[in-house]
Amino acid sequence: MTDSADGIPAHPELNDQESQVSDEVAEAPTPAENTALPAPTKPKTPKPVKPGKPEPKEIDVSDMANYLKTESDFGFEIQVVNAFRCLGWDVQHGGTYIDGVTRKPRQFDLRVTGADPKRTVRLAVEVKNLKTTYPVLVSCLPRNPEESFQHVALSLNLDYVTFADSPQRGRQIAMRANEPDVRTLEITGANCIYSIGEPVGKAVSQVGRDSNGKFRSSDDSEVYGKWSQAISSADELVAMSSSDGERSEASICFSIVVPVLVVPDNTLWRCCFDFDGKPTIPPEQCKRVQLFIGKSCQYGGYAYIGEPYTLSHLEIVTLSGIDTLLGDLTKNDLIIPDALAKEVLKQYILFEGFGR
Repeated sequence: MTDSADGIPAHPELNDQESQVSDEVAEAPTPAENTALPAPTKPKTPKPVKPGKPEPKEIDVSDMANYLKTESDFGFEIQVVNAFRCLGWDVQHGGTYIDGVTRKPRQFDLRVTGADPKRTVRLAVEVKNLKTTYPVLVSCLPRNPEESFQHVALSLNLDYVTFADSPQRGRQIAMRANEPDVRTLEITGANCIYSIGEPVGKAVSQVGRDSNGKFRSSDDSEVYGKWSQAISSADELVAMSSSDGERSEASICFSIVVPVLVVPDNTLWRCCFDFDGKPTIPPEQCKRVQLFIGKSCQYGGYAYIGEPYTLSHLEIVTLSGIDTLLGDLTKNDLIIPDALAKEVLKQYILFEGFGR
């Protein structure tokens, strides 16, 4: 056995072991030969779990009482009913009518009537319980001459009638017994409650603030449903007026129909402009505003003379403004002037002692 150079004896067993280890190291794969490992990934952040919608709270007695006190229109309707009745007018509270356009039944809030033997005033009233935080604003212009009118339905119940200007004057023109004769009269000028030059509504909006204090406004969609119902209900009242003369003991009746929207006090505002768009009246609270509508109506299938009946205006009033409205509508010289009535009746040659 040969000694190593450094004097340490050589051991064949150790040399064999070293050689085997060297071979194993030589045979080990290099890093380049290793199979590629996937790149480490960041742990996913879990998505926040959205809280589920809270279950709706069951309505109890206190909720119902609070709703009736703060949100319901019905309580306000009762106040409006009492206001008309206290002023001596007949009130029909609730009912249905057939819509003239859709031919479907619709519900009305109130129908209010004031009458004497020869005059009848009918109001198609809808009620909207607005809040002072979201009041209605009516923008107005001066009323022009074409808007200054009020139609009156004159209905007669005659067995025989002819007209003074008829080429057949002197001969009786037979009509079916008890069939009412209807004609439309137009009140204009000084006798009309809708005077030329006074402010008349042209646009309706609601104005309020959102939770951030910013202004929010809308068109009149929230109140449009109500005042459009008043107009539709009034259409049927016009049809009813065609037979007022038949129902009247005097066999004659002058009838007017007015659609009305009633809102709470302090929820009605108006502003006015001239025809150049310059403000003439700044926004102010008021008790009554008239909105021009010019809605043509029919007399319920009855034959009529002259123009069809037109609803010229919608009256928008507050609860405390009802008495002012009714005061104007009961001034006979404004609605149906006696002089006009006498002049109109001169056109008829009356039989059977009519009108005496």
